[in-house]
Amino acid sequence: MKTRRRVLKTTISIALLVAGLGMVAFGLYGFIIRYKVTHEPNPTIPKEIVTKSIDTPSETAPVEACTNYDVPANQPRQISIPKLNKTGCVQKVGIDQNNAIAVPTNIHLAGWYTASSLPGESGVTLIDGHISGRYEDAIFAHLKDLKPGDEVKIQLGDKTWISYVIKDTNTYTIDKAAEEQLRQLSGVKSQLTIVTCGGKWLPHDKTYDKRVVVRAEMKGEDD
Repeated sequence: MKTRRRVLKTTISIALLVAGLGMVAFGLYGFIIRYKVTHEPNPTIPKEIVTKSIDTPSETAPVEACTNYDVPANQPRQISIPKLNKTGCVQKVGIDQNNAIAVPTNIHLAGWYTASSLPGESGVTLIDGHISGRYEDAIFAHLKDLKPGDEVKIQLGDKTWISYVIKDTNTYTIDKAAEEQLRQLSGVKSQLTIVTCGGKWLPHDKTYDKRVVVRAEMKGEDD
């Protein structure tokens, strides 16, 4: 009987050891994958207009590429949201394969819809971006936390900055957001609209079920 108990204890101990080693190996594998995804060598910022949205955008911050990034003098180069402590370069986006506005190729980048207005001009300047990646928060992770009166700044290609003041922040269904994202607020001449995902993740569709839409007015219009 004692021999059986010893054998049973030994078997259980071995099983627990194997399980523990398996968990360590799995955790190490996950760490390696995460590190590779978030530390790709020499990430770039494509200058051509993005017309294909991908499910797995890059998660490596293109720090050097953003430092050296240049665009025409009147186009958006960077976006900065002081309240969220977020700053990122802005690439050009168009209409994607799903007949929707394309999203940036990197979660740390924002996208300027080139069919919308240039910053500072009359009309709506539309900027979009990701809410998250597989492993890290994206540039617009906490966009829904912006309140009226908060500031957003756009840097142009000539390195000058345009400041905007938030007018409203709303969460819409995908269909409603498509109607709202280019709507210009009454009395606002030069408007910045920022769009990102929100709501619940839909695994089958590989997207979220809502969209967060923030609208802002160029600072000084009412001064």
